[in-house]
Amino acid sequence: MAGSLRITVFCALILGIIQPTISFLANGKQKGPFLLNHRGASFEHRPIKMSVYADLEAWLADNGVKDLSVTVGDSKGKLGMGKGLIVTKAMKRGTAALNIPQSLCLSVSSALESQIGKYLKNFEGWTGEVGIIALHLLYEKSIGNDSKFGPFIAALPEQIEHPLFWNEETLELAQKSSTKGIKGFVEDVAEDFEDFKSQVIGRSPPGTFPAEFFNLESFKWAVACAASRSFFVDGELRLVPLLDFANHGDGVAFVEPEGGGMGIFGGKAVKALANQAYQPGSEFLVSYGPKSPAEYLEEHGFLPRLDTKKTSCMLAFGVRDADPYRDDKLDILELAGEEPEQCFDVFSVDNGEPDPAMMRFLRLVTLTSSDAFLLEAVFRDECWDFMALPISEVNEANVGKLVMDKIDEALGNFHGDREGDQALVKTDGQEWVAERVRGLARLRLAERAALEATRGWFERDAQALDLKEYYQERRLKSLGLDRPLDDAELMSSGAARDMDW
Repeated sequence: MAGSLRITVFCALILGIIQPTISFLANGKQKGPFLLNHRGASFEHRPIKMSVYADLEAWLADNGVKDLSVTVGDSKGKLGMGKGLIVTKAMKRGTAALNIPQSLCLSVSSALESQIGKYLKNFEGWTGEVGIIALHLLYEKSIGNDSKFGPFIAALPEQIEHPLFWNEETLELAQKSSTKGIKGFVEDVAEDFEDFKSQVIGRSPPGTFPAEFFNLESFKWAVACAASRSFFVDGELRLVPLLDFANHGDGVAFVEPEGGGMGIFGGKAVKALANQAYQPGSEFLVSYGPKSPAEYLEEHGFLPRLDTKKTSCMLAFGVRDADPYRDDKLDILELAGEEPEQCFDVFSVDNGEPDPAMMRFLRLVTLTSSDAFLLEAVFRDECWDFMALPISEVNEANVGKLVMDKIDEALGNFHGDREGDQALVKTDGQEWVAERVRGLARLRLAERAALEATRGWFERDAQALDLKEYYQERRLKSLGLDRPLDDAELMSSGAARDMDW
């Protein structure tokens, strides 16, 4: 199953959908609430009857779920909207808030075991696991009462705030607000559905994939559900009933849901542990993980609280097609199990110091004729190890130039400037500024901070290149030749010249 996305959109894990009901008026005002600076995935534009949530918990109980410490209720968030998990009994840190059978979760495994599994096993899309879960979700929704997941699906929100539903103008602004291609992701989702139509729906028996459920807008909704509400457990992305209502809390410790058991005869489970002590009536919050602001937006449809002193963004690099040493470099990367195109996060913390993995990759990418001897076959098995440390002053300078040029390009592509973004952010609460516009300004400020800190690090590094130890010095040292020869060695050398070879 394709688990990675196009380099211009994603380089790591996947992303994150029915007709959007939020829109902007001509004067820039919003209809209805907006979630870009809210906390969770369970936002709804119109409420679902509380009986649906009672049915969900009854279904869980019928399937062996006991002793829940949480229930679905109104979120305690500042904006006072959406649903969350409300604590029903006191919990200590480390206590299991819920224990859900994996057999009740939607995942790639459940999709392949379903009635449409035979149609999905050979389908590969840009959206990877998320796309397969989304297709399984649509199938279960399409069969209605015949689905064992019925109460779970009925409790999912009908509308979700997500970039997949933004208009073209807002997507263009988003494209100029991050180094990640948010608009490209939207295009990938559309491409995946078109491929599924031609490769699967068009070749399946009539009625297998009814158009009422299998259409682009429904697929967007399902992708948003899968991306924004799933958790990674036991090696798979899983859409977990009830746990999918857990909202993100800024500053909450990240405690990954873990695999567990339902007892001797109960099978495998997903267990969510309390990351702190909770009292009845409080909201059970989780962290969606250590992601960049843009990843939160792409996957979950909102931005967490941003601190420009502790933020990150992504830069993409690869071996150039025109590189005269391309074939050798690709061979070395393949031997090392590395891809020829890679994405790396850069950070505003630690004075912008880059990831050592990025430096290693870029030393190989920028290797030129003066150091090309390292690409020879005799060094093929060692070359990748060599790249972990500086190769030469020329090579290290080339790495710095490549990164700074990439940063300058990214900053040049951003909408507006820092001062304008700071002014937009200060309009918080003023309706004449659309919340999405304000949120994207916050995103640009965060990414500018990471990019500028990284550029500053490379500028300082360029002034100290002569202080680094490079490959040839290390090589001489390893051979014991990093010192003057003594008299005995000089005499031995002279004798060798006089020998009759």
